[in-house]
Amino acid sequence: MAWMMKCTTSTATTTPTNTQKLPNRAAASDTKFYSARNPGLVQNHRQEQMVDILRNATTNPPDRMKEYSFKAGGGSFAKIFDGSETVLSWDNFIWVNRAVLTP
Repeated sequence: MAWMMKCTTSTATTTPTNTQKLPNRAAASDTKFYSARNPGLVQNHRQEQMVDILRNATTNPPDRMKEYSFKAGGGSFAKIFDGSETVLSWDNFIWVNRAVLTP
């Protein structure tokens, strides 16, 4: 997979990657909101979300980045990216599902 972002001023970033896939491990959280006017009225909010950490230099999870590169330059990026940058973390936010339920 490769991401490339470019604007009209020739400022651009490119990040080709090759990662190891794992099965989804989503976690759900439920929250109940009760009406102040009518405590018998309740709404259930359920949210499912998954964060897949592919590489992290600070917490050292298993490294699942087979190969990657990061390049940025041109325009205003030329002032802040000199080619010596290192990637600290690759995080993949798989999905967010939200549901509001009224029993």
